[in-house]
Amino acid sequence: MLSVLQFHQPQPTYVQGREQIIKFYVTLINITLFLYLKKTNVWYHFRDFEEDEGWIHESLVNKTPTVITNSATANIRSGPGTKNKILFTVDKGIPFKILKRKGKWIHIQHADGDKGWIHKTLVW
Repeated sequence: MLSVLQFHQPQPTYVQGREQIIKFYVTLINITLFLYLKKTNVWYHFRDFEEDEGWIHESLVNKTPTVITNSATANIRSGPGTKNKILFTVDKGIPFKILKRKGKWIHIQHADGDKGWIHKTLVW
């Protein structure tokens, strides 16, 4: 998994595919996680957690370990395990940086600094 660097303004990106030129805009508030399918020179062909595909330049890619919530709602807990206190709840599509793993639990941090633990089945 790779992630896209943060932007505050829309960035037009023109990508030459095999048979056509694809134009798409990258407008990000936080981190967008994607799985890269292949790399051609300085371009990554990617798929995101919603199954959308595209191409992105390597200068926009960050290799920070990252996850994104894939459940309608997910509890973020004070420790690894369901007996730990729920610190906050998040919706689907929220990206987090991975701090560490413990069994089936992942210690995460949001871009705003909030930290907690999430079960691995709740993220992509």
